[in-house]
Amino acid sequence: MVVSEPLLAEYRKALRYERVASRHGMAPSEIEKVIEGFRMFALLVTPQETVSAIQEDPEDNKVLECALAGAAEYIVSGDSHLLTLQVFRDIQILLPSAFLAVLEEERRE
Repeated sequence: MVVSEPLLAEYRKALRYERVASRHGMAPSEIEKVIEGFRMFALLVTPQETVSAIQEDPEDNKVLECALAGAAEYIVSGDSHLLTLQVFRDIQILLPSAFLAVLEEERRE
């Protein structure tokens, strides 16, 4: 798993959205623990390249920038703008369910 500081800030912001917070019920301190968990267990990268592949929602480009910086093979997301790309510079963009199927297939090999 690869993350960047801009993505961690985006995760923090998204977890605080009222509609999201009503689902997870986490207090702000718990949200910070989740963010720190990402920082601790993921590969933290600093994107070196600015990408403008997604015009409809420019914030989504942060995901692409992070994936490039981390030399990712996959982006796993439910975001429609990212999924529309399908592939970005040889990085496959998959729904979580499709990524799980890839992992299962690799496990069998």
